[in-house]
Amino acid sequence: MDLEHHHPTRVDAVRACYHDDATDLLAVTGEHSVDVLSESDCQTLASFHIGARITALAWSPLAVSPTASDNWHIELAIADADFGLHILTKSFQGDESTFPFGGGLTGHHGKINDMTFCGGRGEDSSRYLATVSDDKMLMVWDLQPPVDPGSPEQSPCYEDRNDRPQPTAYVIAFPNPLTTINSHPSTSKELLVSDCRGSIFLTDWRSDPQEMDQDVWRHSSLLEVIDPSALADHTMGSSIRWTASVAWRRDTSDM
Repeated sequence: MDLEHHHPTRVDAVRACYHDDATDLLAVTGEHSVDVLSESDCQTLASFHIGARITALAWSPLAVSPTASDNWHIELAIADADFGLHILTKSFQGDESTFPFGGGLTGHHGKINDMTFCGGRGEDSSRYLATVSDDKMLMVWDLQPPVDPGSPEQSPCYEDRNDRPQPTAYVIAFPNPLTTINSHPSTSKELLVSDCRGSIFLTDWRSDPQEMDQDVWRHSSLLEVIDPSALADHTMGSSIRWTASVAWRRDTSDM
């Protein structure tokens, strides 16, 4: 059966959830908001007002659909056009909640183009979020940092969002603006990153830079793909920006 959803504003992106307990959920971004829909009947389960255009989003592994459990839970991360980041949540017993972070001096200083949760399949699956930007930076955010070095790790679910500690970021610099990022389906350390010149990088973000040769990129370049027509346009000055996209195959984790 075909279903239709009429959004009141221009739709910029539609992102399906691929996590096992929420495969029928869709996130739809409008001019200033994010709506979460049920694929089975196009019912709006949650609506989050952001106040700016959304440039990237990613579903959290904690998401659970109402069709999978009565204790359903919606959670996703988004980036806005003002370079801010937000964690959006709603549960079966609560209202929509928005947790902002990564703004000002602590975050990106260019358009955030893509993001992915990168905690693997274990208990840290929703803890780490990787973002890439036009500012040439890859940032891996710890969404559950301890309040101080001697405190226990925080629970992934917080009773009071106002008490949630601000995430901390681990930053990796690249030579060109970054366009997409995708985490390995089964590990918590390998990321595929692409930049605006067509280069694809395999990055182990958990490696210790002190153990590596200072003259060698620890995020090694796998290959560089160039579209001849795009290269010609750029050389002639008719194109000012290139682009690239990369992703792991979900059914074959080594491709």
